[in-house]
Amino acid sequence: MSSEVRQSGLAQTPELSESLGPRGFDLMFDLVAELDLPPGSTVLDVGAREAYHCIELSRRFGFITHGIEPVRRHLGNAADALDALAAAEPEVAARICMQRASLSGWAYQTRVST
Repeated sequence: MSSEVRQSGLAQTPELSESLGPRGFDLMFDLVAELDLPPGSTVLDVGAREAYHCIELSRRFGFITHGIEPVRRHLGNAADALDALAAAEPEVAARICMQRASLSGWAYQTRVST
């Protein structure tokens, strides 16, 4: 047993040596593809950060994507990404909407506005 393991109080077990088999980012897109949703389906991305998943879901599947993100810095980066996308792929960018909100705030605003 290594001194680091002894010092941390963790016993070395076979389970700790096994890989969890991490998968890449494309796993989500593979799972979405299996759902066979039609283009134009609406998707909500909670915690959308810089809109990467919104962009890819719109680009790959033709989805209308709504991203909500509470952090202003991420929204600024998302705006930059969407501006660049609008110049290169305007039809994709037109299907994406980003909004500053938390999930609880967004759900409340949605209920009030309907």
